[in-house]
Amino acid sequence: MKTFLMLCLSLTLAACGGGGNSDNSLACTDDHVTSIQINNDCMQLLSTTPVNKPKVLWVFIHGDGSSGNASDGMFLQLNQLVSPGSMAIGMIRPGYYTLNGRYSTGPESDRRYDHYTQAAADYIADGLLSLKSHYQPERLIVVGYSGGAAMTALVTSFYPGLIDQSVLVACPCNVPEWRIHRRGTNNWPRSLSPHDYVSQIERFTSVLAIVGDQDENTYPQLTIDYADLGNAGGVGIRYEIIPNRDHSGIIDNPEPLIEILRTVEPAPVLMGPK
Repeated sequence: MKTFLMLCLSLTLAACGGGGNSDNSLACTDDHVTSIQINNDCMQLLSTTPVNKPKVLWVFIHGDGSSGNASDGMFLQLNQLVSPGSMAIGMIRPGYYTLNGRYSTGPESDRRYDHYTQAAADYIADGLLSLKSHYQPERLIVVGYSGGAAMTALVTSFYPGLIDQSVLVACPCNVPEWRIHRRGTNNWPRSLSPHDYVSQIERFTSVLAIVGDQDENTYPQLTIDYADLGNAGGVGIRYEIIPNRDHSGIIDNPEPLIEILRTVEPAPVLMGPK
């Protein structure tokens, strides 16, 4: 009887998400609302009400979440900016999970550090391409936060024309400098750094970088330097610094961020330095 009860408990935990370590092969509906099948892996999604051929498809890509918590927070805070005729998707990166225990599989799913790799960028690009093909939006706006901003920047560089508007919020866009700031050494040697690839961004892609003036993690100079580097090379990157916001507060108290994001929905951000 004890063995039977333990087996039932194990099956129940697996069905509920197992604390973020479940096998979602049976739960991958590939409906582009709750999940997308990418090769043999499953990318979990959060979504507002689906819209056929929306004016704007917003895609939110969360941060690294080193605390191990669920990754719904960014989507829940920002989906309120969606206007009629548009929709939003929260993309759950490999190795991360939702509040209801749906876990994304894929490259780097075994770690939450040193995971800004080519394979991880390709996986996100595959997800964006699938969403774009399915919904056929007039514009695709991708908003990445922290580690999600680094991944968005890499995808923007590697996949020209895929994203119409990239928004990088609190971006660790120079990974070696960021890690030295955080730990005294570059302890993420596997990770690609967006600043190395900024020159590959197509000129017709709009890029906006945003950071809080009190961010002591991805400190403002990282954003300024990335924008300056792009602008010096002919890539128009505008940046905004939000007062009285630190690294988590820019998402947890998102009103100033949402106000800026609403300005990029009607038309692309103008090219050129701020």
